[in-house]
Amino acid sequence: MATLARRLGKPLSARLFPLPGKRSGDHITFDSPHLLDIRLP
Repeated sequence: MATLARRLGKPLSARLFPLPGKRSGDHITFDSPHLLDIRLP
C-alpha cells in the first residue's frame, strides 16, 4: 500500500478482515459489491 500510495501521490488505506477458521487456498466470497471475492494465498 505504501508503494502504491507513493506512486499515485495520494494517501491510500487497506481494510483487513480476520477470517477465523480459514486456511491458505480457501475461496472467500463477500456479499458486498464493493469487495472482491478472493482465494487466500
